[in-house]
Amino acid sequence: MGGVRVSRLRRVSALLWARLGYAVGCLTAAAGVGIEFGPGWALTVGGAVGAASCLLLVDVDAKRPARGGDGR
Repeated sequence: MGGVRVSRLRRVSALLWARLGYAVGCLTAAAGVGIEFGPGWALTVGGAVGAASCLLLVDVDAKRPARGGDGR
């Protein structure tokens, strides 16, 4: 039975493991702040981490021009 579990876990891609690890780390940070300072601060940290993730981790293709604008 244990061999079946291991083979299922090996099928998960490295990218999925990285994304799961990142999400768990962010949730752990927000939970720690929530335990220490309260749920309001936990939501604030969660929102800040989510916004920073969108700004910093979204892949941008430098070869393709941006949509919209005047095309410069």
